[in-house]
Amino acid sequence: MARDNHGSPQEDAALISLSPSTSSSPRPSRPVSDLPDELIQAGWEKCWSKRESRPYYFNRFTNQSLWEMPVLGQHDVISDPLGLNAAPVPAEACVPTTPKDSMPRKRRISEEAPVTESTKKLKRGIDPPRESFNRWLLERKVLDRGPDPLLPSDCDPAVSPSMFREIMNDVPIRLSRIKHRDEAKRLLFKYAEAAKRLIESRRASPDIRKVVKWNVEDTFNWLRRDNLATKEDYMDRLEHLRRQCGPHMAAVARDSVEGICSKIYHFSQDYVKRIREKHMSLLREANIPEPNPAAPCPDKMVFCHPVRLISPALPFQGGVDVQQDGSLVCVRYKGESVRINQSYFSKLFQLYRLSSTDDPGLEKFLSRVWSLLRRYQVMFGTAQFEGSGLQGALPVSVFQALHRIFGVTLECFASPLNCYFKQYCSAFPDTDGYFGSRGPCLSFFPVSGSFEANPPFSEELMDAMVTHFEYLLESSDQPLSFIVFIPEWRDPPTPALTRMEESRFKRHQMVLPAFQHEYRSGSQHVCKREELYYKAVHNTAVLFLQNEAGFQKWTPSPERVQELCTAYKHSSRPSSGGTEKESPREEGTSKDSMNN
Repeated sequence: MARDNHGSPQEDAALISLSPSTSSSPRPSRPVSDLPDELIQAGWEKCWSKRESRPYYFNRFTNQSLWEMPVLGQHDVISDPLGLNAAPVPAEACVPTTPKDSMPRKRRISEEAPVTESTKKLKRGIDPPRESFNRWLLERKVLDRGPDPLLPSDCDPAVSPSMFREIMNDVPIRLSRIKHRDEAKRLLFKYAEAAKRLIESRRASPDIRKVVKWNVEDTFNWLRRDNLATKEDYMDRLEHLRRQCGPHMAAVARDSVEGICSKIYHFSQDYVKRIREKHMSLLREANIPEPNPAAPCPDKMVFCHPVRLISPALPFQGGVDVQQDGSLVCVRYKGESVRINQSYFSKLFQLYRLSSTDDPGLEKFLSRVWSLLRRYQVMFGTAQFEGSGLQGALPVSVFQALHRIFGVTLECFASPLNCYFKQYCSAFPDTDGYFGSRGPCLSFFPVSGSFEANPPFSEELMDAMVTHFEYLLESSDQPLSFIVFIPEWRDPPTPALTRMEESRFKRHQMVLPAFQHEYRSGSQHVCKREELYYKAVHNTAVLFLQNEAGFQKWTPSPERVQELCTAYKHSSRPSSGGTEKESPREEGTSKDSMNN
């Protein structure tokens, strides 16, 4: 393959200025370069293809090859998806006039990928970090006071810290995981080249330009002369370049990134308005009066109950049917369908029977299942396993140990699809309440009981969770305990982890090493059995937050903690559904103030 791409080693070393019409002329014995100095410094060489009898251009840093002379400053949508480093495009360049065959392209047509939807997405210049939009929704809903259960429309500030942080991490390019020496060398070159383009294409002070350009040129010189460097040498050099140039590039790109975040938020506001108008139109067409907002409930001691008892009922919609497709159940409505594993469909049926006392004949079950499945499909996306990382759950064996050892009876962050207990907190009380949800965790005020908390890995949501738990522990003199599972991110440490480690309610802390424990897939309701569990790629911190009465009742003694750790060793056992099969759980009590 190497010979097909670059000819013989002797041909690859030759830099010539011959055209295809003069290919039969004697080849010069010494390399001759007619490339501009900028291209030579960027690693480009002019080579001769014996097979095609024509010259081509090869970059020794990136292994990229083109038929036509490369142009510096072109936008690389793979490494720079937001186009922050691209040179400004003149207005007359918006309408291409160059024939397709004469434009720079890869040397071989067979190397060009087919134009798929994902390729089109990249060509538009947008390829956000994986699940970044899902994390943005979670972070925004912590602050949002708008009417829509999914999209934010009333947040302060408008610029999301979560989205801003993720985009800034990709300035000037997105860094990928490196396995080999050549990949490290290529990444260092791309980072240096992108840093130079960013500074040249943006307004920057002379001092910033001077610092960045000096470090970039120093990196290029090091790349040209050091051919024996190892992967670690390249990565150390990259880290040095990031420390020297990173703050300056962040200052230059800040306004552009804030503009991106603000624009997405205003898009969301516009969609909320349009959805609201469509919603009211559908209600008028069906002669359904607009539901009145629930009146504030006075604080009183009650047993935990499904949030549906204080939430307006969803309008009944007929015409929903189901069809069996092997081990899957297909739920269909008006030509659209959603699939779910048979065992999880049965699980939803059992949860519905336990919680929906307003529908003893189960006439509204399919309608409410459809609303539930569509809500979560919209929340996490329609692509395979999209958003599943934010729905990961603890293994069944760990839940069994938590209940047996520490009396846990409720999950603070779950859904009807991934819950283990029949009572849990979830994001959407309007759809989940019929299946046992107690409402959002931040609107749930227990005064006694033992609870498990495995929040989605959104820093803002985890921080709000800590604030809420400390308030509950401070306010109650009855036994109250929260066992929290969060990633042990130390570079930098998350505010939630730091606050819990310093909390006066922390009774014990342990760490589960990366790749030595598992999570249950967030797409467990649709995935195959062999895909049900996956190894955690990060350490997981387990913290016990308890008031004095909770500590006396559920003390995390060394023996109990060891038994909990042992449960992780059996977490890969096949299990279906995750519904309860043990004796009835003891239920906690709560204040009746669970409005969203």
